[in-house]
Amino acid sequence: MQQDKRIKFLKSETEDDEIPVNSQSKDDFFKFVTTNRRIRIGDVAVTDEGNPRAVWRDDKQSFLGLQSMGDKNIQFAIFKRRSNSPVSRVTGRGTFEGVSEQVKAFQLDSLIYK
Repeated sequence: MQQDKRIKFLKSETEDDEIPVNSQSKDDFFKFVTTNRRIRIGDVAVTDEGNPRAVWRDDKQSFLGLQSMGDKNIQFAIFKRRSNSPVSRVTGRGTFEGVSEQVKAFQLDSLIYK
């Protein structure tokens, strides 16, 4: 899977820069990606804290950012433009299941899922 290749590449890059990858947050992130086979490939990076972070954007200024924090916790940011309205913004922490509910509530399924 492309996400796996991207994480391996980022892990090798962070090792070169001596940034340790948080194994617990990496494992949580892999579990989320591999159990959701319909998931689109987002832009994946590793934060300075060693946590995997994925971002999805569309041409309508919708944005979903997920950072796996470990211990099955996730930090998220959602920006959604609704027609003739300012951009709605929500940020927080929760579980992958809770974030999936937020994705549905903001009608961002097409952003993250095939």
